[in-house]
Amino acid sequence: MFLSIGLSLIGLWLLWRRTSEFRTYVFVAMLIPVLSWGSFFLALLLPGTGAEDVPGELPRVVGLPVNLFVAAMFILVSVVAWWLSVSSQGGPASARHPAESER
Repeated sequence: MFLSIGLSLIGLWLLWRRTSEFRTYVFVAMLIPVLSWGSFFLALLLPGTGAEDVPGELPRVVGLPVNLFVAAMFILVSVVAWWLSVSSQGGPASARHPAESER
């Protein structure tokens, strides 16, 4: 739990930091939750593992166990936020912090 909190704080710090490499920091901040929550799905690829200890024990949302649904939503929100950041700054060539463009 402390690792998740620490990584989340690092991600926020990367987003709030003024730098000429803002695009890289936004990408790294997006990778933190994607890699953290993506491990739920990678575990399913290993033989003998499952999303639940006892199948059918967890409530389901759109056919997925609730833990996988939450993980998928965090990944989706992170990737969409990153994509919006990239598209709103004029593509990969732009690397300025949004606050710098308001000056």
